[in-house]
Amino acid sequence: MKKSSLFQGSSWLTLPATLVCVFALTSASPPFSDTAITNSSSVVVVGSNTLTTDGKPFRGVIAGQGNAAASDTSYSAIVGNANVSRSRSSLTVGNDNRMVTTSSVVPTSDFVTNSAVVGTGNILKATSTSSVVIGKTNTAQVDSSLIAGKGNDVEGPSADAELSFNSAAIGFQNVVVSTTGWAIGESNTVSANRGAAIGIGGLADKNDAVVIGKFNRSVVAGDALTVGAGTSATNRVTALRVTADGTVVLGKAQGDISMGSYAY
Repeated sequence: MKKSSLFQGSSWLTLPATLVCVFALTSASPPFSDTAITNSSSVVVVGSNTLTTDGKPFRGVIAGQGNAAASDTSYSAIVGNANVSRSRSSLTVGNDNRMVTTSSVVPTSDFVTNSAVVGTGNILKATSTSSVVIGKTNTAQVDSSLIAGKGNDVEGPSADAELSFNSAAIGFQNVVVSTTGWAIGESNTVSANRGAAIGIGGLADKNDAVVIGKFNRSVVAGDALTVGAGTSATNRVTALRVTADGTVVLGKAQGDISMGSYAY
C-alpha cells in the first residue's frame, strides 16, 4: 500500500495514503513531547492502526485547525480549533479545549477516557473518565460526572491528585471539591462529601448537607436542610435549619406559626 509521510514538529507520522485526507498542511509546534499528530490548517486526518515513529498508534479523527493529539491517543475524535487531547475513546469539540494533565502530580502518561468536552476553553484533566463537560472555561478532574455552564470547577477533595466521583456543577462559577457533590446555580461551593447546594452563593461544607437559597452560613453538622437568606459572601444569613431529628430551627424570632395538620 502506498504510504504518506507527514512531518509534525520534531517527529514524523507515516500513514497509509488511503487513510489520510489532507487539504492543506503546515508545520506547527506540538504541545506534547510525544505528539502523534497536529493539524495546523484545514486538515482532516484519519488514522487506523497507524504507528508513529516511536511505535505508538494513532487511531482516531482530527478535523479543523491547530488541533493536537498525544501519541497513543486511541479511538478519539478532535474537531474544531486549537484543541489538545491526550485521550482514549473520547470526543473534543469546539475551541481551545484541553484533555490533558495540568499538574505535575498526575503522570503525563495518564489519559482522559470515555468522556466528552464540548465548547470553549474547557479543561478535563488526565485520569478523568466517563464524564461530560459542556460550555465555557470549565475545569474538571472527575469520574462519572457532569459539568455544564461557565467557569465551574469540579475536582476531588485533594485537587490535582484525586477525582470527584458522581458529581455535577450546572450554572456559573460553581465549585465542587468533594465526592458526590452537586452544585446548581451560581457561585455555590460544595466542599464536603454527598453535599448539594442549589441557588446562589450556597455553602455546603458538611457531609450530607443540603443547602438551598442564597448565601447561607456554615452548615451545622448533622443538619438535614439549610435555607440561606443572605445578600453576599460577606453577609451570610441562615433563615431556617432542619436538624437530623426533624426539628425546625428558625434563624430569627417569629410570631405565631400555624403548622397545620399532618399525619405519618
